Formats: sequence, C-alpha cells, structure tokens
Amino acid sequence: MTDAAGKRRLLGAIERARRCMPLSAALRVLGLSSARYHGWVRANDVCALDDRPSCPRSKPQRLTYGEVEAIGDMVQSTEHRHMSIRGLALYAQRVGKVFAHPGTWGRLIRERGWRWPRLRLYPAKPKVGLRTRAPNEAWHIDVAIIKLLDGTKAYVHAVIDNFSRRILAWTVAGHLDPMNTHDVLTRAARHLAASAEADVLMDSGVENLNGDVEPLFDGGALRSRCSRPG
Repeated sequence: MTDAAGKRRLLGAIERARRCMPLSAALRVLGLSSARYHGWVRANDVCALDDRPSCPRSKPQRLTYGEVEAIGDMVQSTEHRHMSIRGLALYAQRVGKVFAHPGTWGRLIRERGWRWPRLRLYPAKPKVGLRTRAPNEAWHIDVAIIKLLDGTKAYVHAVIDNFSRRILAWTVAGHLDPMNTHDVLTRAARHLAASAEADVLMDSGVENLNGDVEPLFDGGALRSRCSRPG
C-alpha cells in the first residue's frame, strides 16, 4: 500500500508527465488505474476547515477567509461609513481588494451582524430643561392625541406647573378646538394670586396661535413663550 508521501510523489510525477503526454498514457506507464488516480486527487483536495460548509479550494468562486475579513473591515470602517453596500462593493473591485457581488456583501452583513459606524453630527441636547424656584413661575400647555379602541381620537389639553408638576387645568375633546386651549388657560389663571404673572410655554400649533387665545396674553397675568417645532 502506498503511503501519503508516496502518493504525493506519484501525483507530482503524473502532473509533470501531463505536460508532454495525455493523462491516460501517463497512468499506463506508471501502472495506475484512472479510478485510483482520481480518488487520490479528491482525497488530496479535502479541506480541513470546519467553520465553512465547503472548501474554497474546491469552489474557486467562493470567498476566502481573507476576503471575508476584508469585507468586514471595510463595512465597519469609519472611512467608508458614507457609502452604500453597492457603492462599497464596486469600490472594493475598483481598488482590487475584493471581487464580490453586492448581494454577497449584503448576505455577509446580515449573517455576521456587521454595523456601519455612526458619527454624531450634532452636539448632545441638554438633559436639564427649564427649572423654576416657586409655583406659578412657568406653565406648560400642550395637547396629547389618544387613539381609542374604536379608532376614534381624543384630544387632551392640559396646563402643568413647571415647579410642582401639578395639572392646573385640563379638558378632553373629540376634535382639535382652539377654544379648548382658551378654556384651560382661563381656568388655570384662577390659581394665580393678585398681581402675579406666569410664563406660558407652548408650541406654535394652530390650537395655540389663534384669535381666541392671543387676547389672553394682551396685558394680562399670562405671558406667552412660544417655541417653534424642532
């Protein structure tokens, strides 16, 4: 029986002989059957990798470990975070780094859980907002839209004191009505002492900026502090 070293020597001799004669002639000279020769070749091509379904040597079109690693490095690199999968795949081909279809890139990204690095473009927003030192210095007014089980919507208007977090006035309506804002502000103003004033913080929604609500801030105890959305 021929050992492994002997098999390798015979296979090498056959490959050299094939340069000047047909394979069948080389096998006859060496006294080796075609079936045994091809069995040795298949056994020699068996891959010892246990982390891949098939060996890259037996399927030349399959990506090697180095190519997969290069794809992962490019996907997770901050240098290429602005590029799409297709753009990145074409760029890798253009620079001669990895030749793979964009679909292969997408499959590997999903399988490996790779993520593009994110870069904060804007500074972090302050986590501490307005802080008052006594009740009725500043109020917040807003409307919350609640969708009910039957598909209808309920609009909840409320005025909240910034210092105590107390709800000074509220109302629930079936539609967005400017008079609801007028009503809750009027009822909340009853909590103010004589000659006291309060800042009212609200957004620029149509329920707040209208001809019914604006007269409440004309020389009275309430001062409007309107903010734009965003």
